[in-house]
Amino acid sequence: MSQMSDWYHELLEEALEGNFDSRRTLIEYGRIDEVTDCGADALEYAERFNWAIIPQMPGTKKTCVKWGKYKDEHRRPTKAELENWFCRWPDAGMVVLLGPVSDLFVIDVDGKDARDVLVNRLGGLPVAPTSWRGKKFRFHLFFRHPVEIQTKAIFTPWDSGLEFRGHGGYVVLPPSIHSSGERYRWLKNRSPFEMSLPEVPEAILDELKKNEQ
Repeated sequence: MSQMSDWYHELLEEALEGNFDSRRTLIEYGRIDEVTDCGADALEYAERFNWAIIPQMPGTKKTCVKWGKYKDEHRRPTKAELENWFCRWPDAGMVVLLGPVSDLFVIDVDGKDARDVLVNRLGGLPVAPTSWRGKKFRFHLFFRHPVEIQTKAIFTPWDSGLEFRGHGGYVVLPPSIHSSGERYRWLKNRSPFEMSLPEVPEAILDELKKNEQ
């Protein structure tokens, strides 16, 4: 085994044992995926889609850092910030901030009744990037944030289990871990890597506009 290989394997072993400096070195060498669960995914979401990504405490819906300034200033975390966070919390999952900062709006469906209300109101289920964790009637639908309409973190005009989520809110992203131990994942052929974000359905826009008045 070469000296380089010896050095690398020693560095990786130290990183996996929790050595912050070793993790930092591996990340600087482009090896973030070897020392964190979701760090590489976080960077890809941020760089490819311009999403504001924040580390998530595994198995919870809580974040590892305060994120209000990003929401309020419409400023996305930098690559260096993301690398530092996932170096510090290598087991972290991730959330994406919604609203203008990420140009994202999400419909959060929690249960069959909520799904049925959405289908009845819209005449069908919207075709949009969809994340879930293996539960048929619990999923997130992703859309572009509506232009010149103020949205809320959570707005539930149609059903308590059907949340319209925008500015000031966030949702957990795949492949982060849910409290059940399952990983969030994108529905087959319904990831943002495979399809573009659609506009928010007109019926929902009408509700958002009424809520502004």
